[in-house]
Amino acid sequence: MYGINFGGDSIMSAGAFPLPLALGGASVLVNGTQLPMLSVSPWQITAQLPQETPTQSSNFQASFADGVITPPEVGGIVTAAPALFVSQIQRGGTTIYQAAAFHAGTAIPADDDHPAQAGEVLEMYGTGIGATDPAVPAGQPAPANPLARATLQPVVRIGDIEARVLFAGLTPGLAGVGQVNIVVPSGLKPGRYLVALESGDANPGALGTIAVQ
Repeated sequence: MYGINFGGDSIMSAGAFPLPLALGGASVLVNGTQLPMLSVSPWQITAQLPQETPTQSSNFQASFADGVITPPEVGGIVTAAPALFVSQIQRGGTTIYQAAAFHAGTAIPADDDHPAQAGEVLEMYGTGIGATDPAVPAGQPAPANPLARATLQPVVRIGDIEARVLFAGLTPGLAGVGQVNIVVPSGLKPGRYLVALESGDANPGALGTIAVQ
């Protein structure tokens, strides 16, 4: 949720599980129900939408300790809307939108200095993966055993080529962070490619890029 004057001059983040329903005096309401809160800054509130939220148009509001509640804003809720986390990198005067895609088992991104290779596994991180089996309550960390797997597996494309998905679900130990593990397809020439996640009828979310050699 984006706006102005949500909090003080600093960023407040939840420090433990379960995530609190209020943080820095601020809360997020969906149809009048408080959501677990991850962070609050003067311009952004991040909260987690429960998996069991009905897929329909809903009223979103922010409430504050002084009793102020923002007017309801209507937003649609769909089964899944996967989108990768993306960071902006400046290189030679050009802005690169680097996807949160890492060589498996490392914290090394698939960027220009460490390009991906055909046949290797990448771990990608984002949000909007949708419901999982087992279901994980909002505000709680995802389990490692059993893994919380997405009930609607996304299709992943690097450029125009579909990649094989090994795992799609929630990242163990984190709340609401989606993880998709893929095998880099063959047939890609060296260069940068858009990575798109598609799930059901939802359009691809935020599009980042990776480097391939």
